[in-house]
Amino acid sequence: MVLDLIPPALTPDHVLSSSLPLHTAFSAFNVFRYITFRTIYASLTAFFICFILGPWVIRRLTVMQVGQYIRDDGPPDPPAKGRHAHHGGP
Repeated sequence: MVLDLIPPALTPDHVLSSSLPLHTAFSAFNVFRYITFRTIYASLTAFFICFILGPWVIRRLTVMQVGQYIRDDGPPDPPAKGRHAHHGGP
């Protein structure tokens, strides 16, 4: 395990274990024990991080000229519509 490689002086037991369970002292912290709340909270956190950092990332990629190339060797355009209506449309 990765924690076995870290010297014990840098990883005190009270940091690694839950020696201060806040849900026993404050009942409002009980909500963090529910997986549904943690899932919703994680999703909202990811959304707000993307919402805040997204414009900066797009500007940065534009400056770096990262883009998408559009190929010209695709299928030909469909023929133009004639003078009469098709399938009841004008």
